[in-house]
Amino acid sequence: VMVIKSKKGRTNYRLTDPTNVVTSPPSHVLTVDNKIGSFVLKSSDFDEIKSISNSLTLPHIIFKNNDGKLAISVKDTKNDSCDDHVINSDAPASGEFDNLVFKIEYLGMLMPGHDYTVDTNRIFANFVSEDKKLEYFIVMEK
Repeated sequence: VMVIKSKKGRTNYRLTDPTNVVTSPPSHVLTVDNKIGSFVLKSSDFDEIKSISNSLTLPHIIFKNNDGKLAISVKDTKNDSCDDHVINSDAPASGEFDNLVFKIEYLGMLMPGHDYTVDTNRIFANFVSEDKKLEYFIVMEK
């Protein structure tokens, strides 16, 4: 359970049913070793992603470095004949990455109104808000 507190309330956000947890996970620190790229996910782009994904019921988000700028696609990667939406952001992107795929539901914990710097390797990405108050690791789809 993750607890989200504000001045007026508190939310217990259950990430999984407790019966699915068999043992405590091993204690270790996740780091982005062998980083392949980095980009900024702007709040305006993030809001557009969520809106389009909900409207068209598209499950995947794909990030790409497009000549130093971030390109974002929302689609169903398992269905080539589905709808899709592309955002050519003015947000910076660096490194050698193409088609980093995530389930859109995994971005549900990111908060609008924050820009995120994302460092990524081939297994997961590390999202960090610009004010450094939120750090989030997301596993990539294959």
